[in-house]
Amino acid sequence: MTNEVFPQNPVFEKLLAEGVDVSEVMSLPGYAGPQSEGDSVRLFPSLQDLSVYVEIPAGAILHVEKAAETTLPNNGVIVWLRNDTEVVFRRTRTVHTAARSVRHVFGNPVANADLSAGAGAPLVAEPQFVESRRGRLRIMARDVLSTEVCQSRCSVCQSRCSVCQSRA
Repeated sequence: MTNEVFPQNPVFEKLLAEGVDVSEVMSLPGYAGPQSEGDSVRLFPSLQDLSVYVEIPAGAILHVEKAAETTLPNNGVIVWLRNDTEVVFRRTRTVHTAARSVRHVFGNPVANADLSAGAGAPLVAEPQFVESRRGRLRIMARDVLSTEVCQSRCSVCQSRCSVCQSRA
């Protein structure tokens, strides 16, 4: 129930008006960058390392808001898209993946942040896991993209992390 005491967030109003199931939507906070190939938009998780970004198909973006300066300084934005949107994640190499598997790269989600100017709310950390479904089986596994330094104990490391420090 929406009323004056507990008003509905305008982001929900917009998404619901378009018939979007909000349980299948996620947000990525970041910085809009130069246009990429075709009809994609580049979103950078930070301004410190511009070699890391995600290319999002422009048509897949459900909503964009300017972030509060206290949350994302220097004109940051928050982009809403469906969890299963195929994005191109670029970091040392290119990986095509679902948007939900790169959420950790963009820092903590801004799910409960007040987006009004000057009112940043603390962000809540999420575990870095990726969901995989095989028929009725739902598997939660550690996200290999979140690890920059691999410390496996195998003799022949087949890890996808950037720096392997195997303890064979």
